Amino acid sequence: YHHLWYQVYLFSYSLVTLPLFRILKSDSGNRCLKRVAGWCQTPATIFLFVIPLIIGQLILGQTYPKVHNFYNDLAWHWQLLSSFILGFILISDSRFQQAIEKMWKVALVLGIASNVILYFYNDLYVQIINNVYPHWLDFFFGTVLHRLGSWSCIIALLGFSQTFLNFRNKVLDYTSEAAYPFYIVHPSAVGIMIYFILPMDIGLWVKWLLILPLSLLLSIATFEILKRWSFTRFIIGLR
Repeated sequence: YHHLWYQVYLFSYSLVTLPLFRILKSDSGNRCLKRVAGWCQTPATIFLFVIPLIIGQLILGQTYPKVHNFYNDLAWHWQLLSSFILGFILISDSRFQQAIEKMWKVALVLGIASNVILYFYNDLYVQIINNVYPHWLDFFFGTVLHRLGSWSCIIALLGFSQTFLNFRNKVLDYTSEAAYPFYIVHPSAVGIMIYFILPMDIGLWVKWLLILPLSLLLSIATFEILKRWSFTRFIIGLR
């Protein structure tokens, strides 16, 4: 569960949001989405979708810190469930995708800048700000920076993919199919490699250079084996 908690969360969100998505795919829901998409004729409005993420963290973040135990993880549920719903909305109308294509470079700069500022701000807070400003102000500023940076990175990745990866070849087809199974099998592959390599009397960097490619090869081999039977395909998330 340590690494696969996300599967439980994602499956739960899929069940919970199914009625909502059915409504949004209806005629009335589609009209509502089209009105929202009309706002994106001004492409910069794509950044406004970060607002519910910021508000949710400000309200819930301090009371419910991220713990990944499902039943007491309300703030993190808000972030992930909101992102899940926003993902559905963004693919519902081509105007959202056009806005992303136009703004992805801006989002990339904004995402990098936000994370750089947040990195140095955290260090500065420990040394100076902690003794000058109240904690709630630090939480507010940190939350806005973190959520804005995260959302900007998502927009940048989506825009980059739409611009440069909007094609198909054998490599992309293979990696698209393998992505989710890799997520499932790679912790075990990494753990096995660490178990055998970590005790070796070799340098730290040599261990890392061994663990990384060998874990990748073991993950590929595991995927290739498990994808050959219908039952094991189901276990690793393949049809």
